[in-house]
Amino acid sequence: MNLHETAYETIVVERPEPRVARIVMNRPEARNAQNLQMTYDLNAAFDSAVQDDAVKVIILAGSGPHFSAGHDLRPGAKNAAGVDFPPGRKLGRLCRAQCPWPLRA
Repeated sequence: MNLHETAYETIVVERPEPRVARIVMNRPEARNAQNLQMTYDLNAAFDSAVQDDAVKVIILAGSGPHFSAGHDLRPGAKNAAGVDFPPGRKLGRLCRAQCPWPLRA
């Protein structure tokens, strides 16, 4: 499954130009704060974009008026499957996507 065929729960992937992938965090009601599901969705989308030879630019954006409020650590900020951040997990290591070129958000 390639970048623009994948359905995600918390992000939208757009192809505004032939060599451009725009990954949009889509939780405007939470100011695009990243819950656990969004970290998985972002990893998958970045991995797909990097593996797509047609993509030369990746743009990370946020839907609505806010880019991102960071990680959503509120109690009950679970994903659709009811999963929340595990206690004590190092948040800096949740995003593991490897991008061979500079990323701009």
